[in-house]
Amino acid sequence: MNSKIELNDIEKEFNTFKRFSLNEQRKVLLTSLRRGAKYIIQKTKKTFRSRLKNSTKPNPKYTDKLIDAVRRSSPDFEKDEGKVYVHILGTRKKTSGTFRARFFEQGTTDRYIKRYGGKRLSKKRFAGKIKPLWYFRDSVNQSREEYKRIVSTEVNRMVNKINMENY
Repeated sequence: MNSKIELNDIEKEFNTFKRFSLNEQRKVLLTSLRRGAKYIIQKTKKTFRSRLKNSTKPNPKYTDKLIDAVRRSSPDFEKDEGKVYVHILGTRKKTSGTFRARFFEQGTTDRYIKRYGGKRLSKKRFAGKIKPLWYFRDSVNQSREEYKRIVSTEVNRMVNKINMENY
């Protein structure tokens, strides 16, 4: 599961560093997008903690905490737009429990058990369902304006830094 945030309304910042080399442009954009993504990840973790009990406590069944699932972002940019993909994903360890974070975001339908204790049941037994918490979607929607502000100030800061180095 990932979320994409596009920045189409900061053309002013993009136009200020068009005269830089490609490496400098890439450095400016990636640094600013990473800073913005870091804010979204922190906001998502905060929302997750507030909506789900025991999200930071380790489960003895697994080797990691549930909150560790919100941990990765990958910035990307094209001609005049920057994108950040923030991922909710589990680790690839066999004993990882972070895959459960996706179920808390979207919820599940009714789940039924057909076997219990290795024996087939005559009727399916209701095993429950998880209500969606929408912690990720809500935190991304709430932090869009702050994200854009962080990225634009970071672009300005990096542009000034490169200008000072060159001149």
